[in-house]
Formats: sequence, C-alpha cells, structure tokens
Amino acid sequence: MDDEVKSAVKTRRVLAYILSLCKPYPFEIAICFLGAVCGTFFDLIQARYLKDVVDQALAGDKSGFQMAVAAIIVILLAGCAFRYAIKYFSGHLGIRIVQDIRRQLAYRLGRLPSAYLDHSHSGDIVARLNNDVGSIAGFAEWQLVNLIYSPLVIIGVMSYLLIFNWKLLLASMILLPAAMFASRKLGKAISKYAIQLQRSFADYNAVIQDATAGIVTVKAYRLEPVLFAKMQSVTERIRDLQRKTDWRCLFIAPVSMVLQVAPQMSCVLYGGYLTTTGQLTPGELLTFTYLLGFVTGPLSGLPGLIVNVRVTLESAKRVVELVDEPEERSGGEVYALEDAAVPVRFDGVRFGYEERELVLHEFGAEFKPNAMTAIVGPSGCGKSTIVKLLCGFDERYEGSIALYGGELKRWDIKEARAQIAVVSQFSYLFPGSVYDNIAYGNLSATREEVLEAARMANADGFIQAWPDGYDTIVGERGASLSGGQRQRIAIARALLKNAPILVLDEPTSALDAQAEAEVQAVLEQLVHSRTVLVIAHRLSTIREADEIIVMAEGKVADRGTHRELTARNDWYSEMCKRQQAGTEVGEAV
Repeated sequence: MDDEVKSAVKTRRVLAYILSLCKPYPFEIAICFLGAVCGTFFDLIQARYLKDVVDQALAGDKSGFQMAVAAIIVILLAGCAFRYAIKYFSGHLGIRIVQDIRRQLAYRLGRLPSAYLDHSHSGDIVARLNNDVGSIAGFAEWQLVNLIYSPLVIIGVMSYLLIFNWKLLLASMILLPAAMFASRKLGKAISKYAIQLQRSFADYNAVIQDATAGIVTVKAYRLEPVLFAKMQSVTERIRDLQRKTDWRCLFIAPVSMVLQVAPQMSCVLYGGYLTTTGQLTPGELLTFTYLLGFVTGPLSGLPGLIVNVRVTLESAKRVVELVDEPEERSGGEVYALEDAAVPVRFDGVRFGYEERELVLHEFGAEFKPNAMTAIVGPSGCGKSTIVKLLCGFDERYEGSIALYGGELKRWDIKEARAQIAVVSQFSYLFPGSVYDNIAYGNLSATREEVLEAARMANADGFIQAWPDGYDTIVGERGASLSGGQRQRIAIARALLKNAPILVLDEPTSALDAQAEAEVQAVLEQLVHSRTVLVIAHRLSTIREADEIIVMAEGKVADRGTHRELTARNDWYSEMCKRQQAGTEVGEAV
C-alpha cells in the first residue's frame, strides 16, 4: 500500500471518527442545518425586497418604498435570530465534541497497555492531549459553523442567481476558477508547513518534558549545554517553519481579494451595461450585487479555511492514532483464592522485548503462601521482568504463569491485579497530600486504617512531625520528600491495599540502616498472612527469606535458603562476603 492510499485510508478513518462524535447530538446538528436553510431563505427574501426598495424609490412610490423597508427590517431581525441560533448551537456542539474527545482520551490512557507507554515519549502524549485536542477545539468552536452555514448559503444563493440572470452570474464568476485553483494550491502549501510546525511543537514538548523530569541528572552531570543545544535545534526548526508559513500567508490577502472583489467588479461592469440597455433595472442590479456578496464572502476565506481544515485533520489523525491503539484486554475469569495450594507458579516462561534476545529462558518458580521468596542475580538477568509479567503489564510471553491456579492470560486483569500490591524501587507519589497518596491503596479505607498502614510502614513518626501532618503536600513525584520518606509512604500504600500477594522490588534501597531494620521487622510480620516476593540485593532484606532464587541469564541458576546457598553457590557466597565486608555490590542489583 503506497503512501497516498495509506493517507486516504487514514483520512477516511478520521472523518468516520468525527462523524461518530457528532452522532450523539442530532438535535444540535438539526438546529444548525435548519438555521442555515432558514437563514439562506431570509437572505434571498431580503434581497427581493431590496430590489423593491430601489425600484419603488426611483418610481416615486412612497407607500411601496415604506412597505419594502419595513419588510426588510422584519426579515433582517428574523435572519439575525437564525444566525444567532446557528452560532450558539454550533459552538455548543463544538464544546460537547471536544469534551467527548478529552473524556475518551482520559479513559484511553487508563486502558493503554504498559508496553505502549514504555515505547512512547510522554512529551508526545502530552502534545496530543493538549496541542492536538486544542487545535480541534479551536476549529470546532469557531470554524464548524462555517462548514455548516457557508456551503448551504453558496449553493442556495448561486441557484437563485442562476435563475435570476445566468448571464450576469457567468460574467461575475469568470475569474473564479483560476482564483480557486490558486487558493487551493496556496492553502495546501501553507497547511504543509503548518502541520510540520505542529509536529515540531510536539518535539519541543518532549524536550521540555525531558528537562523537567531529569533536572537532577541534568544539573549533576552539567548537561545544560546538551539540553540547550536540543532546545535550540527545535526552536530554530520552529522559527524556519514559521517563516515559511508566514511568507506564504502573505499571499492569502491578494488571493482573497481576487475571490471577493473580482466577481463584484465583473458584476458591476457587466450589470451596468445590462442596466443601460434596459435588460436590468437598478434594483435588480443592486439585488444581484448584494446576493453575490454572500457567495464571495465565504469564498474569500477559503485559503484560511483550507489551512484550518488540513491542520485540524492532522491533529485529528494524531488523536485517532491514540484512540485506535489496542487497549489492554478486559474481562476474563475470576478464580477462588482458596482453591490453589500455590498462589503463583511460573512454568517454562520465555520472554523477550521486541526483537531483542530473550530475557527469560524457561523460567520456572513457585511462590508459596505465607512465605517470603527472594530473587537475586546480576543486572539484566530478568528479575524486574518477572514482576512486570506477574502484574500483567506484558502478556507476550510463552509458557505459563498461574495465579491461584488460573492461567494469568485468562484472568480478568483488574481482578488479578487486585490480588497484588507492589512497592518498586522508585515508587511514584502523586501531587497531593501524604494522606491521599497512602489512601490510593484502598479508596474505601477509613482514616484510622490509613494511619495504621503508615504506622506499620514506620512512616507515622516523620509525618506527624511535619506542621501539616498527613495534609502535607508532597509535590510532583514526591519531590519535597527524601528518598526514604517516599519509599515508606509507598510501602504504607501497599500495606493499605491488603492484597494477598506483596511484591517488593528493591523496597529498602532508599532507606538507612535503622529505617530498613524497622521496615524489615514489619515485612517479617506480614509473611505470616501473605505471599511475599522480594527482589533485592541487600543481605539484610533477603537473609530471612524462606526461599532464595538465584538467577543468571534469564534462568534459575540455584535456589535454597540463605545458609544452603552460602555453602554451595559461588556467586551468592561472594555477594554475601562483599556485603559483610562493607563493599559495594553493583552486580547484584
């Protein structure tokens, strides 16, 4: 399929999407359409009485003149009412459509698979939600009325003028085809650069996102010049595209003038000739010229409308791409927890990211109830991948992962995740209060339950020491807290969830020795009522595990208790010696 066919298919999909957005609002669309028809009708009637005003004035018929003026005033007021209705309901329609788009995208973000988010830049997603939806919003609220009203006016008025005097209409429109051709070419050229400009703004958002999210790394490694160079490159590209766009926009005025003035001038010149030869009355000429303005007015705005339509379609394409992304599966089975002797079982699991080599090779393990299982191994051996697969964030694996006796791919994914609480090495805190961040673990929990979870995670002490206590605002990503404080709040959130399976991915990596010992005591108590999976390299965290799995190259290299592995596994024994000697254990992470 070549690019033109692909573009046509995508354009058809975008138009179908736009129509689907309009479908829930037949009343607003009907009002706009009816208002456009009635408005065009009143314009034609008004022009008819305008002819009488001129002809009656020239004939000296005072009574006829007054009646024609009165009729024009009444018709003008009625036409204004219909135009107001069109403007109001089309604006209302545009606002509702944009609200629906934002609602769809908000829902869609929550349904997108983790794999998509892993491969998409957050700056690009933000640009789609803000810039592209904003472009659609501007068009829907300000240009949608033109798409509804202008075609009906042009068709209606030109049909009337064709009957009124086809020779004069032909003379008036003789230059129109050439002007419209130039308008189309100009609009296409401008929209080409306007679309590129829009994409460059998305790139700019991505750079800004990288700068703000990684500001600590930027400053620590003195990467300001590198970041500045990226921003300068993007801004220079934006500047060049704006210059090209603005240069071509200079031609819009003359083209618009030709579209509006040329027909009017041709009408006056040829109409004047017809009037002098008695083939047309002055009133008829004025009526024709007046009505012609309803055609040339919308046509003069054609170049700008073409640009707006093309840019809006491009924005809609980017929105549709997000909407059409395959969402995370929904539905499935829910298995009884008490029916399975082993809560979690991996059997012959093979997994790799995209086209890269396998991360897990025939991985097999059982995580038993009321027991702590620890996984250790060198960097890249697949430890964190196990957590990702267990939580259902990526289902492109081969083999079997059984959760309470049911294959994970058959589980209702939401229900499966309800059985698992996760504390990662870099736990995310939402902007808001400490209390809210803990309460997200269980939205139905009471305040006392939230405070109890904080006490269990050894977080209550430092929280109560703050002036605002649990109402303290943590800032974006918990930026106002220390690493240890963020981690303990995350642990409290996981404890509040009270899930039967607790997954801890380097849970104490950000804690000092005293805080780690306190949290470790809590975790040891939890083992008696939960299945606990710990991924860690600190000896103090894994020493008391019921089973320790040593991984190497995506496989289980060994398993046993701390004492058993120390006696027979060289890698594990060396790791323990280095930690006991107080050295850094980089390979164990």
